[in-house]
Amino acid sequence: MQFNEFGAALKTALGIPVAYYQFPEGDAPGTPFAVYYAEDNEDAFADNENYQEVINVTIELYTDKKDLQLERAVKSFLRSQEIVYAKSDQPIESEDMHETIFLIQLIGEDLDDNIE
Repeated sequence: MQFNEFGAALKTALGIPVAYYQFPEGDAPGTPFAVYYAEDNEDAFADNENYQEVINVTIELYTDKKDLQLERAVKSFLRSQEIVYAKSDQPIESEDMHETIFLIQLIGEDLDDNIE
């Protein structure tokens, strides 16, 4: 899956609000919701040429409490797209929320192309 297709596909798969990096100020939804963003690149290269952009992406899932069913939905979506992931989670006591983080890699061409 390419980076510029990811946000819309994740939103469809989970059925919750999803935004790139953050929701507009004053427009943040209640939990559950997810944000995703590009961290950096680990492009594939050879012979002094980058031939494939590989984007490190973080998905942050926010819920009222640990939500195993929603976590399974994220994992199921990632597996259906053959996307390998690493997962961690933690409570955010100051916000009375739970955060689950998925680290993935996606193929991309240009970070400015139609981010949804």
